[in-house]
Amino acid sequence: MLPWLERWLPVILPLVHVLLFATIARRVIPKILPEDRWACWAAAVGIGAFGLFAGHDALGPILGGDGRLALGWAFGGVLALLGAGVSLRRTEASGPGRVATAVLALAIGLLPAAGWLFAEQATRFDDVDEANQERARWRRRLAPNDARAWLALGIHARRKGQNEHALAMASVAEELEPADDRFHARILELRSAVHAAEGECDEARALFQQALEARARAAMESLDLDLSQSYRLPSALAAECGLTAD
Repeated sequence: MLPWLERWLPVILPLVHVLLFATIARRVIPKILPEDRWACWAAAVGIGAFGLFAGHDALGPILGGDGRLALGWAFGGVLALLGAGVSLRRTEASGPGRVATAVLALAIGLLPAAGWLFAEQATRFDDVDEANQERARWRRRLAPNDARAWLALGIHARRKGQNEHALAMASVAEELEPADDRFHARILELRSAVHAAEGECDEARALFQQALEARARAAMESLDLDLSQSYRLPSALAAECGLTAD
């Protein structure tokens, strides 16, 4: 479904970042905090926390399958141990340990985690129709278990006429977030558009009807009964199958 590099990027990115920042910490910490026997260990703890945080969500449905959460935590644990180990020098500093420098070293070790968290938040979005393709692609790389990233990429694939790819993205999105009626409705609308574009009008109409029902259920549960601004009539359904919003 995806090129091998795109499938493995969510795993490669945290691995490379953990090793890179662990190596930097190993070289930098002894220079800015010399002769402190706690500094390197504190920085290693920070890098280890970064590895655990970056790795726990790295195995999405493409690689991890149903056991992706457990495998993700296992991968995060491996990254934590690897990052902490690389951060430490073979010879431990012999000077006295000081709490202030240990706290500073820990903060330095945690800086990559703060940057990773910022990147995850910067690529996050709620409206799958408004998210541009590059943002959705990076969101999937950083958080491959985010259903909205997959659905947004499916919508972009449909706009490009890549119907098979769009259906595959929709299937992954539904697997990741099956309980949200509004989200499920948007998936159904995407599938309806694909079938309409393929000339399968009966299937397209049935899927669009299911989408309306799902949106109605969501509206009843939230007491937001105005559906006029919420549902999206697929343009392909109107163009190929003659369905209108009236």
